[in-house]
Amino acid sequence: MMEIDRADGRTPNQLRPLACSRNILHRAHGSASWSQGNSLSFFWFWSHGSAGDTKVLAAVYGPKAGTKKNENPEKACIEVIWKPKTGQIGKLEKEYEMILKRTLQSICILTINPNTTTSVIVQVVHDDGALLTCAINAACAALVDAGIPIKHLAVAICCCLAEDGYVILDPTKLEEQLRFGKVNKDLCNTNVFEHSGKFYSIAENQIAQEIDIISRETLGNWDVNGAWKRPFSSHPKVLDLQT
Repeated sequence: MMEIDRADGRTPNQLRPLACSRNILHRAHGSASWSQGNSLSFFWFWSHGSAGDTKVLAAVYGPKAGTKKNENPEKACIEVIWKPKTGQIGKLEKEYEMILKRTLQSICILTINPNTTTSVIVQVVHDDGALLTCAINAACAALVDAGIPIKHLAVAICCCLAEDGYVILDPTKLEEQLRFGKVNKDLCNTNVFEHSGKFYSIAENQIAQEIDIISRETLGNWDVNGAWKRPFSSHPKVLDLQT
């Protein structure tokens, strides 16, 4: 498949510069910021923002005594609160909350602190593409900073599928708007495909059966294996920052 030129000069298989800082909020039990884009200090970015960056701040509070809503004598509860940069939370943000909650539940050892709640608050600072994967990485780094018992890290990377079949890694907001579909891969068996504003789960190395998502009937033959190889080849860079 022919490689394509990207507006920011990256190759299809190239990540934007990554930056992670932990222990940035003193009142939280754990916190982290995660950015993908230009190299800027956290405090400058928080007050000014910058085009070409995706930046997320995550804070962890807990474990704390569980509420009646979250009471469970056998295991702990993970609560995720998504805060957009401006305005009220919408349908898309609620989907992000659900996906992030399921991802964090899958990596946390919930039996160690039963009947407790750990709250993870995600604040979007700026969105220039791959927002959900950026939030997963920030939340995971914040859990590590808080000392929450986890089985393993969650490393998230986003791939974008264009209408003519090429796959690009770590898309910008513009590339997301022009794409046919988007795969958020967190390398812990949670694969989420977004198409036409809807989310679908996809098992690795398989083709989704739905007619309006990924199928040979809608897209023809495309490089499925290549789409998975790109996230796996990039995940060590993300893992190094989280630890």
